[in-house]
Amino acid sequence: MKLPFNLLVFLVSCSLLPAKQPPNILLAVADDWGPNAGEWVKTPHFDRVTEQGLLFTRAYMSGEEIETRWVNQSDFEINPPPASNCAADKQRTVLALGDSITAGGKGYPTYRQFLASELAKEGLSFIGPRHDAYSAHAGFGGRSSSDLLKKIDELYREYPADFVLLHSGHNHFTKDQPVPQILKDTEAIVSTIHNINPAALILIAQAIPAGKLPKYSYIPELNRELGGLVARLKQAGLPVVLVDQAEGFDWPTDTLADKVHPNATGAQKMAKRWLTALEPMLGSR
Repeated sequence: MKLPFNLLVFLVSCSLLPAKQPPNILLAVADDWGPNAGEWVKTPHFDRVTEQGLLFTRAYMSGEEIETRWVNQSDFEINPPPASNCAADKQRTVLALGDSITAGGKGYPTYRQFLASELAKEGLSFIGPRHDAYSAHAGFGGRSSSDLLKKIDELYREYPADFVLLHSGHNHFTKDQPVPQILKDTEAIVSTIHNINPAALILIAQAIPAGKLPKYSYIPELNRELGGLVARLKQAGLPVVLVDQAEGFDWPTDTLADKVHPNATGAQKMAKRWLTALEPMLGSR
């Protein structure tokens, strides 16, 4: 959604500071202030700020407003897309990458069946080599993170989506101590995607918990380590976001009888988590 008016208040209060000290700076950015917000909106405190500081009345942002908002709310810069991608009718794309939890199937709900329609409202669509009644996708049943790594270069070159939703970590056994390998695979997947398309935003999910034990008793450890991995990748300047799919997901009530795959309730929870993580890039809802 294009917002017709933006107000930027920039206050520099340095008159009382010693000359060698840096000034105190307050930067306030908000949408729809002033006339566009209506006369009933009262902001006495910020009115006082503008009176005592500097008010820029002709501060304009770039045409890519959503991307600008994201940069303001995150810790890294998103590279601007090529000019050909900036057309108003250009539909942004999403790649759902993972195993059978992403793929779904007959009798197996998937978060995509709830997420696709919500993203369509924002001009986003799923792409990928596989298709079902809900959307295209890149979910491969029974595949591990290592299997995804083997596919990702060719797959992403063919489907270079603006956003990648990565949920991987199942299809291993606790006895094999798989966490280090999953982390290594995940980092390599991110690196491959970033090298092909530096502007892509990669959302990495902490895996939903499973009741199939002891096979998946490594999941809590994996999720903790994924948090550290994403933090390290962000510090290195890579466009990644951690999505906590484990929080609030209760496998006794949110999975099918196999205690692994989400039921409709669990799939809805996953969709909501993805959507919440994407919202800073989707504009006001």
